[in-house]
Amino acid sequence: MKTVTCKACGTPFQGRGRGTYCSPRCRREIERSRRKWDGARRGVECLEANASMTDPLLARTPQQSRWWLRMAEEARAELGPRP
Repeated sequence: MKTVTCKACGTPFQGRGRGTYCSPRCRREIERSRRKWDGARRGVECLEANASMTDPLLARTPQQSRWWLRMAEEARAELGPRP
């Protein structure tokens, strides 16, 4: 067994080579943050889809499309890389 550092909390622990979390709680914490990130990413995709609607009744003006795309860019910048 070698000493490994937990990816969630940063504490060293004795584990096998493939072990990356010191406890199930740390693993669940990372999974929860990934679920939140994935949900936010789906929201950004929805913003982008809203900017490029092709339905003639719901068509966006160029100003509205730019606003939706700007909101999507800001949300993506706030998200950062996937945890």
